[in-house]
Amino acid sequence: MNDENLLHARRVLDDAVHDLCSVQTLTVNGDRFTAPCLYVQLCEAVVAPPNRPDGPGGRASENLWLAAADLRHEIDSSVTAWIGRRGHTMSLLQDLTVAKWRPQDSAMLMTWAAQVAVWADKISELLDGSGHAEVKAPCPECGIRYVWQHRDGEDVKTPALHINTKRGCTCLSCKSHWPPSHFEHLALVLGCNPLEGTA
Repeated sequence: MNDENLLHARRVLDDAVHDLCSVQTLTVNGDRFTAPCLYVQLCEAVVAPPNRPDGPGGRASENLWLAAADLRHEIDSSVTAWIGRRGHTMSLLQDLTVAKWRPQDSAMLMTWAAQVAVWADKISELLDGSGHAEVKAPCPECGIRYVWQHRDGEDVKTPALHINTKRGCTCLSCKSHWPPSHFEHLALVLGCNPLEGTA
């Protein structure tokens, strides 16, 4: 491992933490709109889940609340384990991005970054109802097929290509991204059929 790998790993981790912990902004026709960061939105869904199609207190709301509570627990406990102390999860994640790391820590930082990116996708999926899939083909950009992620206290091998039907396909290894408008082309490159409703 060298300093270049460490700089890349730090940048990828910083980007992933930014996606999870920064205020969401959207500009439409010159008007700027903001929303709380994804992690805060998850915490708010645990306290008061948004109304779903079956109405307040219905089965979908209950399922959303349980999924949000489970995901928040997974995030909080994993981040606490990574940094080795308790605290506010968003602050601990920010501490990870500014901590001093050695070149030999690069692989660990990339693993953490991939996990943080998965959490951001999971929160978006919970809140906007989008579908997701994992593709067991190698990434067309970096050639990586699988990455290791820390889930529920253990390392788990998972496909590198993660698809969110509303946000696109992202490689959890190199962070290459293809928007939904490129799904059909990506499917051809990978030699598989496009997901139903994505082409």
